[in-house]
Amino acid sequence: MLTLTLLVMQRGKYDAVTQKGHLPVLIPTSAEQREGWTTFTQELGPPESVRMLKNSDLKNARKHLTEWEAQHLHAIIALIQALQKPADSIALTRATEAVTKAHELQRVQRSDRRLTAGLDPKAEADLGHALAHLIGLPPQQAIEHFERLRPGPRASQDPRWLLSYEVSMELDDARLVLWWSEDGLKPAIWCPAMRAGFYARALLSAVSAKGLRICPHCGEPFLQERSDQDYCSVAHREAYRVARWRSQQKKAPISKGSKGGRLKPSQKQAKLEWWNGEGKLRKARERGRKKESRS
Repeated sequence: MLTLTLLVMQRGKYDAVTQKGHLPVLIPTSAEQREGWTTFTQELGPPESVRMLKNSDLKNARKHLTEWEAQHLHAIIALIQALQKPADSIALTRATEAVTKAHELQRVQRSDRRLTAGLDPKAEADLGHALAHLIGLPPQQAIEHFERLRPGPRASQDPRWLLSYEVSMELDDARLVLWWSEDGLKPAIWCPAMRAGFYARALLSAVSAKGLRICPHCGEPFLQERSDQDYCSVAHREAYRVARWRSQQKKAPISKGSKGGRLKPSQKQAKLEWWNGEGKLRKARERGRKKESRS
């Protein structure tokens, strides 16, 4: 896990590894789809068939995940993207809210499989008070954090801490291995479950080649056609620009600078985004009305 984190953090140093796909994510598979064996485990029985996680797996992730698991995966991908562009406060807010909603759904869907389901009320109350003192949350929320059903207080306050916690919990069983296949020896990330493989691939693709992304406008997942594609369509890219411009205007409306009526750099950028988005559309409508009045 430490090595995986270093790969992500030191993007420039490891570009050749991640962009060319030399760090595969391995998952268990059937004999028909086998691309190799678990040559990196103890020989306590027959070796297990493995294969590399593919883009087609990411595209069909919902087939392998429950409703809350799919919602959580998409929220984490959106959070990774948002933290790469800290100036986009809308995307960051939406991503953190999506993580919260995924955990709310998780608590509902796992209500009958809680670790405390068999405890009597007094024992559960005692456990809650003990955990509350340790974690710094109300008793019931402290139990939920202990059961991995909600993030802790620090992660809830800082999206960077939140991403670190959420991804690390999902990759708890993943590990870096040296895999021997027909192509020779190569490092790989071994994920005993496909769900962990999705998170490993999402984390790696965020800093390297094309992969699964979440459209900031509609919130739907899509596979990139180019490594710099951030939206599922051009229409959604332009619509999101307009929404972001409007949000910026509410926080800091455009006003004339104090010297010679010039605009500040941030104001110039806001005005440029207005022209590229809503402003261009409004100007076109005005020209249309003028032509109609002349005729």
